[in-house]
Amino acid sequence: PVDQTGTGTIICNVQRYNPTPAELQAAVAGYLVPAPQGDASLGGPEDLVPIPGPIGPDNVIRDCTPMNILGQGNVSRQAANYVQSQKEGFGHVEQDFAEILFTGDITGEDGIGAGPFGLAVGATYRKQSFWQYGAPVALMAYGPPRNAPQIGIRGIPPGFSGGSANLHEFSTVPVISGGYNVWEAFAELNLPLWESDSGGQRFEIDVAGRYSDYSTSGGINSNKIGLNFQVAQGFRIRATKSRDVREPTFAERFNLQGGGGNVDDPENGGNNFETTVTSGGNPDLNPEEADTITAGFVVTPTSAPGFQFSADWYQIDLSGAVGQLGAQRIVDECYASGNTSDLCALIRRDPVTTLIGNIKNVFLNVNKAKVSGIDYELLWSKETNLFSNQSESLSFRLLAGKQFEDSTTVSGGTPRDTANEFGQPDFTAIASLRYLVGSFGFNLQERYIAPSILDVDWVEGVDINDNSVESQLTTDLTLLYDSSFSDGANWQVSLAITNLFNVDPPVVASFGQRFSSQGAAPNNFDVYGRRYMVNFRYSF
Repeated sequence: PVDQTGTGTIICNVQRYNPTPAELQAAVAGYLVPAPQGDASLGGPEDLVPIPGPIGPDNVIRDCTPMNILGQGNVSRQAANYVQSQKEGFGHVEQDFAEILFTGDITGEDGIGAGPFGLAVGATYRKQSFWQYGAPVALMAYGPPRNAPQIGIRGIPPGFSGGSANLHEFSTVPVISGGYNVWEAFAELNLPLWESDSGGQRFEIDVAGRYSDYSTSGGINSNKIGLNFQVAQGFRIRATKSRDVREPTFAERFNLQGGGGNVDDPENGGNNFETTVTSGGNPDLNPEEADTITAGFVVTPTSAPGFQFSADWYQIDLSGAVGQLGAQRIVDECYASGNTSDLCALIRRDPVTTLIGNIKNVFLNVNKAKVSGIDYELLWSKETNLFSNQSESLSFRLLAGKQFEDSTTVSGGTPRDTANEFGQPDFTAIASLRYLVGSFGFNLQERYIAPSILDVDWVEGVDINDNSVESQLTTDLTLLYDSSFSDGANWQVSLAITNLFNVDPPVVASFGQRFSSQGAAPNNFDVYGRRYMVNFRYSF
């Protein structure tokens, strides 16, 4: 806008309104962000405090400097200084670790079965702590920028007003700290119990256990028992059953970021509202526990040298899985429970308007997760003789995986199985054929990703016309030549062509707040098309 005095000077739109501190505060009433810098007077960064205005304190309005973004070199130094500032992040990590370990055989050289029994036993102590903070403090104090057209603040895209954790987009260094210690004792025992006189049959068991005592969550056990049975020459069975434990990471325990978000609020007519979302850690997390079962076999027939085939079934039943539900799911689960779910404690509403002021999308011990499937591997190699005066080899390898289930269930909720959803197809395979003759060689690889579903919650013909995602089959080819000099030096040149036939990935409509509608393909598809790489190596 032009200055109303008639001088022709360009001014900031907000300066036409000159909002008072009271008007600035009224424009963000009910909007809450994490307390800056862990200010003790405010209770710490895990507590929520109001912000003074849509774009900071009153002096930010007073000192606003217009910026001419049209043309090169038209941004004045004063304008650049207004929109820029120095930002620094500091982090300190400390770890103390000690371990004592004893290993060895506990029986004679011949043991009492097929060999000596082996034992490993020990104990560890680990203490970890960290402290992270950013400067200057002011950027952390005022939350993301907000639109307030009634006082002249407008034009801030949703990707900034709804996605930034402070006044400067993409520059957040949260103020977080934390630490814990753990004592552990463990033992593992290998028991080769039986072997036939011919050596073609063998049976052994492996047993292990660990006890961990965390300062934050107490004691927990993990254990494993595995068996390996060589049933006959060329046929082996293997299986394991274990209770596995994973401790939450620093980020899952202590990280904290405040930003914006949009949710559909069923308590207010299902309308969409902009709110703040505090994402990050939860110091009260317990370690994840998983019951894992695997069983499979390996076939290496003596009648077919160089051939091997294996198949392994797995099932992982995870309890207390660590994960984030997302702001919308927290709101939906709370409403579905009649406001009785524990998730309701993560929602802060204005007591007068009932509008959501903040949602804590922190890491939680999700009630349950389950994964099952089968992995396959086929290997074949042979020394060929197509050219009698050259050394030759031909090999083939196939890796494939089929997933039956990948579900999660929150406390009091229903299972949601995302196996074969967009980004995680339920079947993938990679096959490669390699041939070497003398100094020449080639490698041909096929990569297949099966068709999948865009969203497992959608009904085709009701929620969307086409809920399918196409498959992709790509071919990679590598040609190489390998030779040496009389002085012993070696050199190799190769040409690699990725996605030889330039196959496009499936394109799925999506929408991003920072940009317009766009097509997207998940990362496990080849999205770049045909490309070439020439490589030369020389060693001496």
